[in-house]
Amino acid sequence: MVAASAWHQRSRWRVEERIGYLFLARTEATAATIETNVHLQNSLGVDSEFLDEEEIPRRWPALVGRGFRGAGFRAADGWANQQRIIDGLVRGAIAAGVDLKVGTEALGLEMSSDRITGVATTAGQIRTDAALLATGPWVAPLLDPWDLSVPVTAHRHELLIVEPAERYPERLPWLIGVDDEVHTRSDDDGRALVGGFLGEDRSVDPDRYNMRADDDWARAVLGAAERLFVSWGPRLRFDMVGQACIRRRPIVTRSSTRSPTDSTSRSASQGRASCTLRRRGDWLRS
Repeated sequence: MVAASAWHQRSRWRVEERIGYLFLARTEATAATIETNVHLQNSLGVDSEFLDEEEIPRRWPALVGRGFRGAGFRAADGWANQQRIIDGLVRGAIAAGVDLKVGTEALGLEMSSDRITGVATTAGQIRTDAALLATGPWVAPLLDPWDLSVPVTAHRHELLIVEPAERYPERLPWLIGVDDEVHTRSDDDGRALVGGFLGEDRSVDPDRYNMRADDDWARAVLGAAERLFVSWGPRLRFDMVGQACIRRRPIVTRSSTRSPTDSTSRSASQGRASCTLRRRGDWLRS
């Protein structure tokens, strides 16, 4: 969000939306866990708040009758348009004289006396005394030869952009169903983003997994989001966005609710794109 704010000051594009995060519980046990988490956050200076089952529909009438037992909320949370931020960073780097090597793969780190001396790439060697590894789930092949490790594993993460027949309710925060592992938020031009693991958070090999969209998952997550949060209406159009996206995270974390220069002094190695496919479809209900 700091990067988004900085870029927003230099661009006519809107890159961030502070709509708030609302973690919703359907059971008393989950509500108690959320309340405990909020107390911990407050003790660390985070201005989140716990909402009881009466306060939730009072603030957001669209959630009346949804049966939530409690929620954790922070109004200053939100989302950022990472594509626009990356575009801004690239433009700024080029303007500053950075030599951006598009389509160049980092093959290995070159070391001497436990100090980095260069990066071997498909475009040749880049001599440097420092490197920023931004390769996500492909970090292990670069570090393993030097007996270094970062506890990162890849997980499949699918998202939908939907165009509801019924207008998405205004002024809703990002809705996160903790018990059901499904979430949704508003997007541009009346659309909505929908995602979730639905209780199946699968780790994957980033080089060997199915790139096809999971139609069963799409229908299941749309049904779960409608049951919990909002009505999509009788006809729904959706895009499979980042359908084969690889989400990285430390393997020591079970769950998270929370994504070059050629120089003699510094370089940054690029990771491979992990979200590339896109497909449009319709979901019709009788």
